[in-house]
Amino acid sequence: MIDPQMGVLNDKQREFLGAPRFGALATVNPDGTPHLTVMWYALDGDEIMFNTARERRKTYDLVRDGRVSLLVFEDYRFVRVSGVARETATGEAALAEIHRLAVRYDGEESARRAMDRFRTQERVSYRFAIRHVYASADLR
Repeated sequence: MIDPQMGVLNDKQREFLGAPRFGALATVNPDGTPHLTVMWYALDGDEIMFNTARERRKTYDLVRDGRVSLLVFEDYRFVRVSGVARETATGEAALAEIHRLAVRYDGEESARRAMDRFRTQERVSYRFAIRHVYASADLR
């Protein structure tokens, strides 16, 4: 059994989340079922930041119910964090954050090209303070 830690990442978990791995973000659908999407994210202090296009399902879910969980894994190693997301940036600020994520995951050149597509979308950034941490035994 994995015991949850109350919102405190240890050094191993910070290092694991600091690497550019993909995360699976869970939001809550209107009928209570989970909605999962593969996401870019960034650990920013004791918060997770992510960015999406406004018209996506998860944005509607987050307006109604901000509870989220993010699972980041590699093989059988994982860290899962949860909290309550809040909208933190739109417009140019959100575009700057998606650019930062694109550089983190794909490098500067690819990020520059991707911005042509991102600028055609209404982008929005969210953050959540980490309230609970669950991790594989080697990351506890």
